[in-house]
Amino acid sequence: MLRLSAIAATLLATVGLAACGGGSNKAARNCYEIWNARPNQAQQASVAHRFRSGNITRWIARPSKGGVTESWTASSSKVPHVSNLGGSESHGCAYLFHTSKRYASFSAELRGKTVHWGVPPTLHGSWSRVAPAAAADNATVDAAGLLSPRSGG
Repeated sequence: MLRLSAIAATLLATVGLAACGGGSNKAARNCYEIWNARPNQAQQASVAHRFRSGNITRWIARPSKGGVTESWTASSSKVPHVSNLGGSESHGCAYLFHTSKRYASFSAELRGKTVHWGVPPTLHGSWSRVAPAAAADNATVDAAGLLSPRSGG
């Protein structure tokens, strides 16, 4: 039980610190566009035919002198996750895919026009009953592994 809790906490932290196209900056790229881009075919292929939906989120990490403050939401149209950490500011997109038994989590950090995959590293493993409450699906995955925003309710 303790091991499952640790895995769930790691997964949730990864989702919180890993996701889609950063900040209120109008020039920020859309997380769906980043995932669906031709250079991302390896990740697309890894989810094609394995997952039918996913949770796509934006994140931003800002340095601060104090502790860690996190606020995150699954809606890619709202303000991104905020984590106050030491170091320089960074932002990106998080992608969480799951079935009732397995999950895979990918992250892209955006640096100007460059996308760095695996920041933090890709995770995969068993999906727990605890995780669904923190990861409402907001995207669909097609047969080629491309993402579309989930429509309606």
